[in-house]
Amino acid sequence: MKYEELVEHLDSGREIEFTYKGKGYSITNTQDGFSFCAKEEDSQDYPTYSELLRSIRIDRMTLKDIWESVEIDQIY
Repeated sequence: MKYEELVEHLDSGREIEFTYKGKGYSITNTQDGFSFCAKEEDSQDYPTYSELLRSIRIDRMTLKDIWESVEIDQIY
C-alpha cells in the first residue's frame, strides 16, 4: 500500500495496525479524533489524522519516511 492510500483510508475513518522493525503499532479512531499507539506504550491522541501524521515519530522519522518498510497487519 502506498502512503497516499493510508491517508485516504484514514480520511474515510478506517483504522490500521502495522508492524515496523518487529514492533506493532496502531492508528485508531476515538471520540475526539485519532489515537496512535506503539505496542506496550501509552497512546498519543490527536484531533485529526493529519495532525497525527505530521506529529508522530518512529525512530525519529515520520510515518511517511518509513512507510515503504512498514508491514500492514490489519485495516478495519
